[in-house]
Amino acid sequence: MTAGTTVDYNPFDPDFYTSDPFAVYRWMRDEAPVYRSERFGWYALTRFEDVRAAALDPDTFRSFEGMDIDDTALEQNPPGSIGNMDNPRHDDIRKVVSQVPDAQVMGDLDDTAAWAAKNGGDANKLAITGFCWGGRIVWLYAAHNPKLKAGVAWYGRVEGAGTELQPKNPADLVSSINAPVLGLYGGQDAGIPVEGVQKFKSALLAAGKKTDIVVYPDAPHGFHADYRPSYREKDAKDGWSKLLAWFKQNGVA
Repeated sequence: MTAGTTVDYNPFDPDFYTSDPFAVYRWMRDEAPVYRSERFGWYALTRFEDVRAAALDPDTFRSFEGMDIDDTALEQNPPGSIGNMDNPRHDDIRKVVSQVPDAQVMGDLDDTAAWAAKNGGDANKLAITGFCWGGRIVWLYAAHNPKLKAGVAWYGRVEGAGTELQPKNPADLVSSINAPVLGLYGGQDAGIPVEGVQKFKSALLAAGKKTDIVVYPDAPHGFHADYRPSYREKDAKDGWSKLLAWFKQNGVA
């Protein structure tokens, strides 16, 4: 492709990927870094610096609900993924999620695991990972499901007062946690004190649980979220490598 060429970028067309999509991507980066699709009515950013800047400025650049490869802009499947939602809808849905009882979350995960096992998944390799709210859920599910083989919890809350919706936290369930769980935490996390994390780790080890908790001294909460200012590339990549090693060590990868 040369300068002056025009391209109808259609990521929904399977034939696009069987030809030479990389030539199109190169053309877009060089000739149309802010590409406008007249067919679908959206813009696409193709240069990393632009994508990162837009991701960190949601008040200016809104994604609606993102774009799924099987959908067009007129055929989105609401409500979509909460991670792809802009405010105020993101915060509205987040409030709804925060009101879901732990018991319901455990039941939903059980149903998910059962569905996977009936549809080609290997029930003997059941594993879980989660971030923030999901990180706490990892610990809870390790205490809930005896069939879980391994888990990795990213900066999930481990202690605190119980509520009607969240009657117990991981620190209250040490004796019930049976699956091997790796915890990845930030030493600069303003919402999860390191002292509490270390106390939790000591309790797990004292109870003979197979666990490890890694604290990255300079990392804040959300250090794996590469679309936020909290992202710390070195710690995020190290944590991901530890996740892969943990899953392999425990026979699920």
